Amino acid sequence: MTEVAEFVVTKKIGDKDASDADTRNRSLSAMRRVLIDAQNITVAVGGLLHSGDGLVPGVSEELALAEQKGIPRFLVAGWAD
Repeated sequence: MTEVAEFVVTKKIGDKDASDADTRNRSLSAMRRVLIDAQNITVAVGGLLHSGDGLVPGVSEELALAEQKGIPRFLVAGWAD
């Protein structure tokens, strides 16, 4: 797979584990910045709203970071009944 993919490790940011919203949000934001910096187009697929749970929705953050970088963005979404 190394011919078509790259494995990138980003560090945890914060003193707690992934169950802590702040550590989770900061760590995932750092990972998303690394990924967006390596892209020339963003395709975001699905995701959860995280209403009221203190977690940052990944798709919206990824699209916002891509917009800041000025790269094309596409959203693939679905609706459940």
